[in-house]
Amino acid sequence: MDGSLSWKDSTGPGPHPVGAGEIARLEPHLRSPPSAATYSPGDGAIDPVAVTRTLLEAARAHGAQVRTACAIAVRRDGRRVAGVETSTGFVPAGDVVLAAGVGVSALCAPLGVDLPIEPSPAVLVRCTAPRDLVRTLVATPEAEVRGTSDGGLVAAMAYDGQEGPEQIGRRLLAWLAATFRGADTVRVTGVEVGLRPMPADGIPIVGRLPGAPGVHVAVVHPGVQLAPVVGRLVAELIATGVDSAELGDWSPARFVPG
Repeated sequence: MDGSLSWKDSTGPGPHPVGAGEIARLEPHLRSPPSAATYSPGDGAIDPVAVTRTLLEAARAHGAQVRTACAIAVRRDGRRVAGVETSTGFVPAGDVVLAAGVGVSALCAPLGVDLPIEPSPAVLVRCTAPRDLVRTLVATPEAEVRGTSDGGLVAAMAYDGQEGPEQIGRRLLAWLAATFRGADTVRVTGVEVGLRPMPADGIPIVGRLPGAPGVHVAVVHPGVQLAPVVGRLVAELIATGVDSAELGDWSPARFVPG
């Protein structure tokens, strides 16, 4: 992928304006290049599903136990955390990190903390496509699309919660055909709908949960971009017991009155 090309907004550090001629050079299959856009040559992208699988495999290789279950509630012994009740049984733990996205609010409510997290639906569509049909990460008001290492496409689109997978797929294919020459052979292979967790004030919620020793929260958007630094900071917090200055403004304590 050769950077990002946007006529929606600036998508990364160091974007610079480009005209129709440069846009056509960067994306030669565009049917009607816009008159202006921004180009960020240093931008990249990853597949969040593939990254998650890779990280889980690496965790297992280092001795971690990976369990697939639904978290139901945090169990405490007095005030201190004792573990997590899950759909497959109780998991004891001296420290718990709640990183369940929009599900964090329900897990924190019985602990006496109301975290305002709103769901923001989004959809990811995977397709087969001619190689190099899309050469950059193209970001438009209608959709964002990029090529994948196996020659396919991944597109992100807004989602109102009403369409089914077939409708979403048809909408994407129509947009691709109208936007790129040669897109008539593109075929949808998968549609994934997700609920992005959006803190009410737009700021990540990361750190100790007030009044619940041993419980930590990690709610961020964009999750994939911020996950490395958030994971490191939360791990350091648990290992040392010291609050880092970086997490000061992100603390869940800002939602606790008084």
